[in-house]
Amino acid sequence: MNLGIPLHMYGAGKSLSARILELRKDSLRLELQGSSDTPAVPWEIFSVYLSFHGKDLTFRSKVLKQENRALILAYPGRMLRSPARKHPRVPCPKGFSLELTLENEKVHLDYPQCGEYSDVSLPDLHEGFDVSSLNALIESFRRRSSGMASESRVVLFKNRPPEGIEESLVAHYGKTLFIPSTRSALPTADPYPEPRIITSGMVGDFEGPDAILEGSRMDRAMISKIGKAINAEVWCPIQYYQYVVGYVYLANRADRPLSMDFSVVDCAWEFSRVLAFYLKTHDYFKASQRNDPITHKAGIVDLSASGCLLSIPHTTLAMRIKTGSLLDLRLSHPEGSLSTRGKVVRRYDDEEGAYYGVAFQDLGPGELRELFPKLYHLSYPETMDASGEARLPSGASA
Repeated sequence: MNLGIPLHMYGAGKSLSARILELRKDSLRLELQGSSDTPAVPWEIFSVYLSFHGKDLTFRSKVLKQENRALILAYPGRMLRSPARKHPRVPCPKGFSLELTLENEKVHLDYPQCGEYSDVSLPDLHEGFDVSSLNALIESFRRRSSGMASESRVVLFKNRPPEGIEESLVAHYGKTLFIPSTRSALPTADPYPEPRIITSGMVGDFEGPDAILEGSRMDRAMISKIGKAINAEVWCPIQYYQYVVGYVYLANRADRPLSMDFSVVDCAWEFSRVLAFYLKTHDYFKASQRNDPITHKAGIVDLSASGCLLSIPHTTLAMRIKTGSLLDLRLSHPEGSLSTRGKVVRRYDDEEGAYYGVAFQDLGPGELRELFPKLYHLSYPETMDASGEARLPSGASA
């Protein structure tokens, strides 16, 4: 039975149009549409897109064989709603490579390192801070924090190492130590999409077996806080790339016998990021005098005209890159190269390395016209109404 369902298919450096002729137990039989000088080959992977009952769907499959205009695909293991990407991802075409550079990675400061790289840029502002000047920022933080804590201050690790369990945890993890109440346990889970707080499990990992033999340093610190009439605390790191240069501290003492909620964490986190940005802007650490970027080669898992999924072995880059960081990228292909900036939008790890989903930030029409034929064997659509992950025109000549 000829089902006649149209498909768009994208492989490494090629695109095809087809219709579903037959559904089999372990395969799909398709009829190719239009003309193409790039035939599919057995075991080649394609991303397939179709519209069914008004829904855009996608799946990945491999080619089993091609017989003239008939194409046999392996039956897909699953079918998903098509994601809202601008352009479809394809396996990395032959001859493509990628290099990335982290800004100021080679800056050496006499401050603790946390093992995670964070871009130093102005964050999205939600807390009402005045960012017109450094003095205005600090004053607006004082006003804002006075409504949620009885004490607030900024502490820098200048000419000294971290002291005490709290400072040690913040410097080690580069995350916020959130003590909502000194009379209750630390949070067991982190509610933020990009992890932001130190959980009770992380404290246990940091203290290790010594906590069993000698007692928990954190437990002793909590008992001490109760004795000092401290009701709640937030210790939020000020991260300057991979360095924790200090922290923002807020506390409720005897004059404010209240617990804290995550709104206090949000306030401290945003202020710490804006403060780090001002430290960079004013070259507080004289980092511009020692900037010597290091280039890292990264593997390309898949690629589109608007982003990529890249992989970096732990042996190549020990630091993890935080979501939201900006990277300088150089994408090379057999006929040349393109330079752009990329924003890390997601991250995950396995035993051998880290994987980063990166969105390209500043590719213009000229670069896209150069990239489209190499990724999709298509010319760049001049009207963007004709594009989209599930509806990009397919089968045209490059």
